[in-house]
Amino acid sequence: GGLLCDEMGMGKTVELLGLVCAAPATVEQLKAPGLAKNHNEEGPLVASRATLSVVPPALVSQWVNGSTTSLLASNPLSVKVFVTDKEREELVPPRSKGQQKKSEEVFAVRKRALSRLADHDIVIVTYNTMQAGGPYSGRGDVNPLAQIRWTRVVLDEMQMVSSPNTAVARTGAALHTTSRRLVSGTPPTP
Repeated sequence: GGLLCDEMGMGKTVELLGLVCAAPATVEQLKAPGLAKNHNEEGPLVASRATLSVVPPALVSQWVNGSTTSLLASNPLSVKVFVTDKEREELVPPRSKGQQKKSEEVFAVRKRALSRLADHDIVIVTYNTMQAGGPYSGRGDVNPLAQIRWTRVVLDEMQMVSSPNTAVARTGAALHTTSRRLVSGTPPTP
């Protein structure tokens, strides 16, 4: 992991896209133990080759444009923008009164949906989307992003994580990865 702090306009997004291309996930990383095998186990459900990029809404288009215009056509990246409640509900259906599916069935459906999201090189989400589920959201449901073991997690505009005690910081720390990058054009204040 590490910090990437440069002035605005110096190409931080392009540098990170270069990292994604230069250091893709290895087979060993994707097959590492620790994935939940059934609904009774804790931990991520699927491993992903993807870099999860968490950005403010204003930077979503910058990441999408950067990934399509800064790379050679011979090495395109698969990019998924995941920012809407509808997309989130496809991964974690809302609980409904009445029909309750068996835990094993919910586990299988969720694992298939998470696998589709994980099958990209870059998944772009906003800070709000990252916080939309899980124990720190106040909703008490599952954060689908925390159920994937990401190759790396990038928090762009890291000043959004103002202290380690905020819900943003705790949600970001709960994401499963072995590499975290914090990016900023605004130097942190002591």
